[in-house]
Amino acid sequence: MIQIKGFYMYSSLKQLVTAFLMSLMLMVHSVDAQVIDDFSSKPQMHIYKAVQRGCSFEIQASTDNRHKLLAGFLWQDTHAGFLEYYYAKDPAIPNTTHSASGVVIVKMSSGNPEAIKGLALRIKDASGEILHYQQTVELSTHVGLDVVFPIETTSPQGHWGGNNDGKLDLPLKLTGYAWIIDKQAKAGNVIIEQVSWQATQSQGKPTPKAVAHKPSKMDSYPLEQAHLFEPLWQGAIQYDEHVALIKEPDSDRAYGTLLFAPGKIIGVTSCDTMTVFEQGRDFTIDATARRIVLTADSRIPSITREELYRKPNEKRAIRSKLGDPDKWLLYAETWFPNIQVKVTYEHADAWLGYTPQYAGSQLPRVTGLIQSGKPVSICLIGDSITSGANATSRGYKPHMPPYGILVQRAIEAQTGSKVTLNNLAVSGTTSDGAMNVLPRIGESKPDLFVIAYGMNDVAGRNPRKFGENISGLLTALKQSYPEAEYVLVSSSMANPQWTWSREDMFEPYRQQLVSLQAQHDSGCALADVTALWADLLKTKRYYDLTGNGINHPNDFGHRLYAQTLLALLIAH
Repeated sequence: MIQIKGFYMYSSLKQLVTAFLMSLMLMVHSVDAQVIDDFSSKPQMHIYKAVQRGCSFEIQASTDNRHKLLAGFLWQDTHAGFLEYYYAKDPAIPNTTHSASGVVIVKMSSGNPEAIKGLALRIKDASGEILHYQQTVELSTHVGLDVVFPIETTSPQGHWGGNNDGKLDLPLKLTGYAWIIDKQAKAGNVIIEQVSWQATQSQGKPTPKAVAHKPSKMDSYPLEQAHLFEPLWQGAIQYDEHVALIKEPDSDRAYGTLLFAPGKIIGVTSCDTMTVFEQGRDFTIDATARRIVLTADSRIPSITREELYRKPNEKRAIRSKLGDPDKWLLYAETWFPNIQVKVTYEHADAWLGYTPQYAGSQLPRVTGLIQSGKPVSICLIGDSITSGANATSRGYKPHMPPYGILVQRAIEAQTGSKVTLNNLAVSGTTSDGAMNVLPRIGESKPDLFVIAYGMNDVAGRNPRKFGENISGLLTALKQSYPEAEYVLVSSSMANPQWTWSREDMFEPYRQQLVSLQAQHDSGCALADVTALWADLLKTKRYYDLTGNGINHPNDFGHRLYAQTLLALLIAH
């Protein structure tokens, strides 16, 4: 079984695009060229399922002719996005046990060559990290093109999962591809014809230079800056609370809302921590209203409420505002910290919302390992939030790691346990594809599975199916890993004004996880992020918590995820 996922950021069911893989044949560029995968001897694959899930399209292909053929799926005339393909079982890149000096060569073609603007290659290393290499593609005719990806000499344009250090840990596997589709493209198709690995030096001997990449800036992120053991539900100081500065139609000045009534303001900085703002010069405080209010000549960037809405098909826009299809929402990955500040302040108020509790009785084996400082293996399964989307580790200051790595580093720092983290989360996926994760776990034996779907599922508005999917995943995992324990993570919430992921749907999805946790009480705990988000939004704006304006949390949100999980796993 092979799964293909197409992501169309401004999508609607309007036009048909055919997108299924043709045969893969051996391509020989030199005596060193070796096939990575060969479909030429396999039956023609048919697409038999195409489902729209919010911004994503999931397509499954089968070699079983009994399935009814669906030749494609639908997209919009004007869109921005990419078509993504992942293997259910990743093929190995040959002879990369000791060295990875060479190129991956992808021969591709398209019935709509003008639509294809780029191709990205995804490689998985031994730690489970996905490394993203991208090349520009210029197809002038229907004739195929060889797209060459140097692996040793070119640093990846992106990386996530695993140890998330941007380095190649050998051996390597090929995990998938992503085609960048032109914004104005009509319906069309893409075809892989050949894929191969061509060594540029003798393989089989240790070659340290093959993995000599620059250290990730995330590696040097000071963990104490995240204040992971000083969460908002404890203490009298609120650390680095993110606040978006928005001028509402009925206000004279842009302002942001704080979670608690502030006492002494300890500090206000830009989200990248590079600029320190001054009380009186840049802002004033309205403690009664829990507001930070910008001065007339403030250096703090802000936005008006109207600027948060866009015209249809406008740049940085996504369909659409709930109840008003002629208004789209401002959408830009990792942009929103530009209008947010981090505020640290004293407060006398007590937190009255959801507070996660230590789950020692529900997770006795894992918490016992952590408490005794023994090694622990954690496997993350989920969507783009869990893969690390919009954490600033991906190329922005202050380079804070996503929540999975925060949890890993915090456990190690606090208890001395060596934590092995295997992040199998894939952007854009829903629980419908959760079972595809099973072959990717490999020979590892996780002590703890963290299962975090829901954000993309909500767009399907079928909580019962979501519950069945997670239940099926739990059953399959327990059969293969009977000693493992589980944390079910309810999703953070999307922009309540976004049509795709309606605010009122998150609670029914949360209830499915509440029910499943109760059924599997021994060995299973619930990290109720949905409840936490709902309580936060009673006081704060959604734009305080987002990195992209619609569904991804910012650094503050990733910190909340991590603090919720740590509260379950470490006794204070």
